[in-house]
Amino acid sequence: MIRKQMYADVTDAEIQDAVKDALLYDPRVASFNVNVAVDNGEVMLTGNVDNLKAKNAAAQDASNTVGVWNVENQINVEPVDEVSQSDKLSSI
Repeated sequence: MIRKQMYADVTDAEIQDAVKDALLYDPRVASFNVNVAVDNGEVMLTGNVDNLKAKNAAAQDASNTVGVWNVENQINVEPVDEVSQSDKLSSI
């Protein structure tokens, strides 16, 4: 039997669950709270991460999910404050 479509139809709920699972199993993203919303195969990512690699990894994980045709990445990158030199010296 030959398929009429390249991929099986996937519901938005199934896409959302699959993207959440992908983010959970990706060590670059797993420690952050990234929210996933899906509308007709378009994924919107929101939340906060502390580095650009995590933001890009989340978008890539979402775009690699079956049924996703577009990813809108609205994740904010908020770097962790660096420790000042005086704080480093006082801890020694």
